[in-house]
Amino acid sequence: MESKPSYYAIIPATVRYDKKVSSSAKLLYGELTALTSKEGYCWATNAYFMALYGVKKLSIIRWIDELKTAGFIKCQIMQNSRKIHLLPLATGYQKKDRGVLKKIPQGIKNDTPINVSNTISNTKSNNYRPQEQPAAIGDGNLLINLPLPGNNEVAIRESLMQLWQESYPKVDIKAALTRMKVWLRDNPRRRKTKSGIQRFINTWLSKEQNNPGYTEITEDGRKFGIYYLEKYENFKDKERQQAWINSNKTAINNLFKISGNLQVAKGALDIAAGLKSKLGYRWTISDKSILAMWPECVVKAEYQIREKR
Repeated sequence: MESKPSYYAIIPATVRYDKKVSSSAKLLYGELTALTSKEGYCWATNAYFMALYGVKKLSIIRWIDELKTAGFIKCQIMQNSRKIHLLPLATGYQKKDRGVLKKIPQGIKNDTPINVSNTISNTKSNNYRPQEQPAAIGDGNLLINLPLPGNNEVAIRESLMQLWQESYPKVDIKAALTRMKVWLRDNPRRRKTKSGIQRFINTWLSKEQNNPGYTEITEDGRKFGIYYLEKYENFKDKERQQAWINSNKTAINNLFKISGNLQVAKGALDIAAGLKSKLGYRWTISDKSILAMWPECVVKAEYQIREKR
């Protein structure tokens, strides 16, 4: 006989009053208690929860991730399936930051604020064992760690790859994640929180997908970009070079198309750099003013090359 969920769902106080867990994730926890009432785990798929709640796959992944990060559940990835286990909770205690517990007063009603100064520092006598878990998004093997504020990181896992590949078919997802990592590393003040990193990823991928200049850069175009970075930006790090070139390949392709070949492109760049330096302000190869003066620089570069022959 096919097993069915329990008629009742339970959401303990530890889960109900956790302010870091969304209301939707708490409701999902209640559903998990009904599904796991017999064996202590369930095999429910994302598709099952999508049909149950009428939401997209990304929402289910986010809710499960919230419950995992809070230490309420753990996911065991099998070959072609997933087990979701409920973790032991502290009866009568609510989880607090850094693994410290605070007692929930008796007779609490609705969302009455809790203001209790007594804390429990000795957890040996309690069944609850707070677990330090690194922040993670998705399930499965690690794809990449992206920097967060305060020298923290979030682990991006492979269960999200299929969704991203289906949503952004023109984008090399792994290469794009590497570019994000370099950008976040170089811009610490603009790093996103764990709750905002998925929006950041989707926005980034959407821009690459919808970029009308989305084309692969040629090998000579790449050499041209590296020539600029090493001579005028002093970029020696290969990873940063790769990320910068991929982020600015539209500008590079536009300039290289006018130049025609690598030798002329390098010569035109040196001429443009000399003109910009006389103006005494910071410039980059992606400046629109460079594109405006580029045809004239190309003509001068071609003339210089002919004179040297």
